[in-house]
Amino acid sequence: MPIYQASLEEQEKIASFLSLIDERIEVQNAIIKEREAQKAALLRRLFDCTLRFPEFTDEWTQTTIGEICKVSTGEMNTQDKIEDGMYPFYVRSSKIERANRYTYDGVAILTPGDGAIGQIFHYSKGKIAVHQRVYMLTEMQCIPKYLFHCFSARFFGRVNRMSAKNTVDSVRMNMITDMPIPLPSLPEQKKIAALLSAIDERIAVEKEYAALLQKQKAYLLRQMFV
Repeated sequence: MPIYQASLEEQEKIASFLSLIDERIEVQNAIIKEREAQKAALLRRLFDCTLRFPEFTDEWTQTTIGEICKVSTGEMNTQDKIEDGMYPFYVRSSKIERANRYTYDGVAILTPGDGAIGQIFHYSKGKIAVHQRVYMLTEMQCIPKYLFHCFSARFFGRVNRMSAKNTVDSVRMNMITDMPIPLPSLPEQKKIAALLSAIDERIAVEKEYAALLQKQKAYLLRQMFV
């Protein structure tokens, strides 16, 4: 394999410079992991009711997802995706595809019925297309963002407990509709949702910066070794 060979002094400078970028990327990834761990710990305490905002003292009610929203699946197939389609198309992966027609218009929480079960969740507002193996939570009788955070924090554990194997092949409707959900008052739901959404936004910013560092490193590598 042919390579360019600079003087030892220049090699040293290049290696040192790129190592500094690698260290910054490692630090940034560590920051993201720490923030995600902090969020996970906060989620457990919030939804176990062991951590509350001081202005709220009333008892929470226990309900199920099926009692506070409609649960259904989409209508479209993978073949319906179009690269530059007009509407977001939610399929069985974290990637959001595009389609030229929509099947739902409104607020929805979405999770795949097979594949990475309990690991992919989307919150959507507006016109969307939905794959037939993606579950939709709609017509919510609670603060939608509260339900999104509570559902996404607990569903993976629920499906694992319901399976005798290490993995779950597919989601059955009752896994979602019968899932217990703790429900505080609407003002407390709103406050919890706002806090967790702010944390998510901060994590998203940190991830964008990590991606930017990776792009910067790739660009420098191309420029240095060409």
